[in-house]
Amino acid sequence: MGAEGQVAMLSFNRPNIFNGAPGIETLIASEMGIVADDRVARVCIVTGRGHVYHVAEHRNNREFDPLIRRHVATRHYLQHYFDTFIDYPKPVIAALNGSAYGGAATSTSHCDIVIAVEDA
Repeated sequence: MGAEGQVAMLSFNRPNIFNGAPGIETLIASEMGIVADDRVARVCIVTGRGHVYHVAEHRNNREFDPLIRRHVATRHYLQHYFDTFIDYPKPVIAALNGSAYGGAATSTSHCDIVIAVEDA
């Protein structure tokens, strides 16, 4: 965290696989929950490393067969991820360091502010 702990920055840091991995949405939702409960943090910034912000459902995720993407488990999994952004009690800023694909693009639309940044 920076700025005396008032700004929490969560970063997708797997640029070699476009910042996507099995379970990454569950992890980011969990980390955002920790920030939500933090009395000092006033804002949550979500960003990525490399040239792609984030790919929500990475192509190597064998848990979700692309032919049956409408599977109930997939819907609930991503709905929880989106609801984290929608219902978040603090401002959420998406600091886009590149493209967002799939559910990652959807999650950015649920942020309070979306800005373009260079990878740090």
